[in-house]
Amino acid sequence: YTTKLLLGDKIPCQDETYGITNYNTIVEIPCQNQAGVMKRRCGKNGKYEEELDFCVSKEINNILEVVNSTNLETIFSNLLQQLSNATNVVNISTPGNVEAVVTILTLISNVNATVSETDMEVRNNI
Repeated sequence: YTTKLLLGDKIPCQDETYGITNYNTIVEIPCQNQAGVMKRRCGKNGKYEEELDFCVSKEINNILEVVNSTNLETIFSNLLQQLSNATNVVNISTPGNVEAVVTILTLISNVNATVSETDMEVRNNI
């Protein structure tokens, strides 16, 4: 790997996990045991900035895969229950999980299905 050395505070960053990269470049690495990536930007003085967690939990990712590949009308109630259960078990406040849940909710918002009172109670828990 070759790096163009820059003067002043725009020197490359180096880290065991994220490797070597040029100033103002975002590096992505795969998440451990989850879908998605972790991201870091090379900042001033050769220091990586704060790590950004775009990992998606297995539970949320499984639902996302189902939503992207299935006729949702037939599994609507079950899908809502699975999403409610998953959001109670995992930390959904990470950027990756938030993005995945928003995608799931956007896709199921277009489903033409009859919604029961139980479905509404489950939805209120998400």
